[in-house]
Amino acid sequence: MIELRNVDFFYGKRAIFQGLNLTIKDGENTLILGDNGCGKTTLCNIIAGIYPVGSGNVAIDGEDTAFWRKKKIPKVGILFQNPDNQFIRYRVVDEIELSFKYVTKKRNIFKTVEDVVNYFDLYDMKNVLINNLSGGEKQKLALACVMANEPDYLILDEPFAHLDPMNESKVRFLIDKIKDTVTVVEISQKNSETGYERYIYMREGKIIYDGDYKGLVISGLVTTETCEAEEWLKSLNIKIPEDITSRDELLKFIGNLYGKN
Repeated sequence: MIELRNVDFFYGKRAIFQGLNLTIKDGENTLILGDNGCGKTTLCNIIAGIYPVGSGNVAIDGEDTAFWRKKKIPKVGILFQNPDNQFIRYRVVDEIELSFKYVTKKRNIFKTVEDVVNYFDLYDMKNVLINNLSGGEKQKLALACVMANEPDYLILDEPFAHLDPMNESKVRFLIDKIKDTVTVVEISQKNSETGYERYIYMREGKIIYDGDYKGLVISGLVTTETCEAEEWLKSLNIKIPEDITSRDELLKFIGNLYGKN
């Protein structure tokens, strides 16, 4: 369980959060929406233990992030908007191997580097230089490296912001595959139905909606527009079926159209 209790956080003198409370249960996959500057990315970094809070308490499964870091047990993994921020090594396989060096927890899913390579379909590119990968391939590798540590919680900080709809579909397919093994918390600006159990909308550092997708749409805070992906398909002269009404359905259509790999 992720727990934030009366959390305050400041950038200089500017308050981002004051008295923020949030609990996300194990298995409660959650989508957090909001405009730029509302505190979504800051919240990600606080949960992951990257940013220390000014006051209040942040606990992951009953212990603070420093406790898990000292034990070398990665309870929370984070996938950033720009995957280049996560890479240290030169080749794909070397970056994956790095994920195996500093973790002491017992492995249940990925016992070897090859397990990760095969699960995330990276075999054909495992000896490729990371700088030569496409944006979608880099995000796929970044996800593989994060999940190689087998975290209990996966934070997605707008990882699809710079991907075209086809590559977004490919990465989402991989995330959907792992939802049974990790609790996913996605941060996004897109008005998208993506099969989450819980939807949170933030504004100016405050949670103004917390509930299901239907309630979110009824609230008027988001729409079900699919403009970006529709325009991309139209540019390829591909007709969109009339029964597709949400971005989530459209991304599944694209995935089926081009395959998942």
